[in-house]
Amino acid sequence: MHNDFGGSAANLKGQVDVARSEILANISFISQDITDQQAPFKPVALTEWNIDVQGDKDRQKRTSIANGMQAVVLLCEMMKNNFGMAVRWLVANWEDDVFYFGSNANIPRWNPRPAFYYLYYLQRFTGDQAISTSYSGQSNDILAYATRFASGEIGVIAVNKGNYSQTVTLLPREFAAGEQNYIYSLRGNDGSQWPQGVFVNDEGPIQTAWRPLDILEDVEARAYPAGNEIKFESPGRSVQYVLIESGDSDISPGHQKSAVTEGFALLCNYPNPFNPQTVISYSLRRSASVRLSVFDLKGREIATLVHGETRASGKHRVVFFATDRNGVALPGGVYLCRLETPYFTEIRKMTLIH
Repeated sequence: MHNDFGGSAANLKGQVDVARSEILANISFISQDITDQQAPFKPVALTEWNIDVQGDKDRQKRTSIANGMQAVVLLCEMMKNNFGMAVRWLVANWEDDVFYFGSNANIPRWNPRPAFYYLYYLQRFTGDQAISTSYSGQSNDILAYATRFASGEIGVIAVNKGNYSQTVTLLPREFAAGEQNYIYSLRGNDGSQWPQGVFVNDEGPIQTAWRPLDILEDVEARAYPAGNEIKFESPGRSVQYVLIESGDSDISPGHQKSAVTEGFALLCNYPNPFNPQTVISYSLRRSASVRLSVFDLKGREIATLVHGETRASGKHRVVFFATDRNGVALPGGVYLCRLETPYFTEIRKMTLIH
């Protein structure tokens, strides 16, 4: 496939919106065509993608933060809709695109344009496994994409395509958050429709650089205590990159814990679905005897990972290999993991795939 997105978009919001609508239309067309041709499914590749340029006015879009914001949404939507590969066109293209390659002697060649910075943080805040997200609110200008890292943290990309600031609250489901979350916020350097410069946590941009290039690695993330919620301000036409630590605090919607059980948790295994192994994590408020077991849906105990031993307070991890007690590989399907202590018992589902 090949696509140039939204050359006719009249404003930044429309430029971002076309990323969602076109990606869905593209993958729907390809999937239907595969079905119509009775062909086996194969990975879908977007061989070239960018903002369509049909003159100097459209070229301003490529050199503005609109290109970066659209690139973030495009890549997140492509992951969400199971694209196998996406190739950017072009990396450098004279006066526009990701790196400058023009003839202005005052601007160094290969100087990064705004799109670079949005993709720079996207790469760092995208984990190993996509997580489904849902939105609740009156505005339709906020987009959110979440992934989980193999180390347990969650990365969230929040996009505000509207013109006004909004307060965003994240409520992770089935995830015990840590004490801190960290945010990088990227926004335009002015109030124009196509800002040509980028602020990273209010740093920059410097002359002929369009953003704080020389100090980029030194710009610190903003750290916030998680408390009972994860909340931040999203300026108009901006992107927030959020890292949520894993820990012991359950801040999912409507969740309440008693004083007795607070601090005890059986966390979601990762990866899930898995094959052939997954990591099961649990946390203990105080030292306790622990039994950690895996059952099939018929209630048969498949494996005992912790045999009633005493474990210290804190977070623990156990690797589960998808075999029975005789070392025979388990069939694919849903299994149950159960954590038992004198103070707390919890069960979670795990899915084994082949």
